[in-house]
Amino acid sequence: MKTKSIYLLLAVVIFIASSCGKNSGKGTVNLKMVPEASGNPVQFKTAVYTDNDEDVRYRVDNFQFYISNIKFIKDDNSEVVFSKADDVKLFLWKEYINDQEEFKIPSGDYSKIVFTLGLTPDINATEPGDYNTDKPLGANSGNYWLMSNSYIYSKFEGFIDTSNTMGATLDNSFLFHIGGDGFSKEVTIIKDFTISRDESTELPISIEFNKFWNGPSTLDLKTELQTHTLNKPDLATRFLNNFASSFSAE
Repeated sequence: MKTKSIYLLLAVVIFIASSCGKNSGKGTVNLKMVPEASGNPVQFKTAVYTDNDEDVRYRVDNFQFYISNIKFIKDDNSEVVFSKADDVKLFLWKEYINDQEEFKIPSGDYSKIVFTLGLTPDINATEPGDYNTDKPLGANSGNYWLMSNSYIYSKFEGFIDTSNTMGATLDNSFLFHIGGDGFSKEVTIIKDFTISRDESTELPISIEFNKFWNGPSTLDLKTELQTHTLNKPDLATRFLNNFASSFSAE
């Protein structure tokens, strides 16, 4: 009986050790940003999309944005935080595409992702010369306003037909360049996911373009087509509010 008990205890210890080993350590979460128009993935520079709510047709040629102060929140509300300048990510769709970024985080069950759309003030106080040229905040990104001593947090550019006539030329350009202290916004994405040790988990995040002007703030895409933030701060704020509302995860 004593020998049997010892074997039973040993089996329990081995099981616990195996379970702990499986659930400890780190895994990889791959954040993949997916721009969409009415729920369909966007083809940049070629496809024309219709927003029936705004009665416009549009094409997107350039889209990019920074995220910073990134937090992965577990079910127990503990946080895994990436808050340094080296943790800043730049997602972009232009000459080349960078639509996904990897993060090594502890294994476990998670329920939220929180990040700043744009840069925190302490990071915005730096400048491209503080980084290697090929880094997201370096000179090669082309995202710095020298006269304003500020980074451009996001760019959304393209062409539009405000008559919403099929086959008509997209004869108006739109341009939203958002940046500077006070023009970043925290985004919270509710999503249950599990990270396992030494395994990679892809997490697609949808960005619905039609919400850029049909979000919580009123924005008339037929007449409010351009802002460099400081020249039209109210328009920049409304666009930012809508942009922040466009993120979601299935």
